[in-house]
Amino acid sequence: MSKPKLLYIEDFEASILIMNYICKRIGYECVTASTGVEAERMIIEQGPYDLILVDINLPDIQGDQLVPKLRPHTRAPIIGFTVTPDEVSQERAEIFDGLENKAFSPEQVEKMLKSYIENQSV
Repeated sequence: MSKPKLLYIEDFEASILIMNYICKRIGYECVTASTGVEAERMIIEQGPYDLILVDINLPDIQGDQLVPKLRPHTRAPIIGFTVTPDEVSQERAEIFDGLENKAFSPEQVEKMLKSYIENQSV
């Protein structure tokens, strides 16, 4: 069985490094994109992915505006990933398949990733 493949759409380098560390530790492949345009291209050219995490605030587009552009190209759950999930309106949150707090410990993020991946493979 191949290892799960995650697309992490994030522009903050420290967050990317942490996610790469977490994914490596649990045996997941982590591919990153720092803009919405790059993410769209990667989904088309390098997919499929098992899970997609999208930062709410990207340099070129808001995460919730990016999701409708990604959906035609993927069946993977698309999760909004932000340090302020409580500040995201219900309307914006509903665009995602889930909304998660990226300010958690690496262990909590690991548990969250595994729960989404395991639910996909059922």
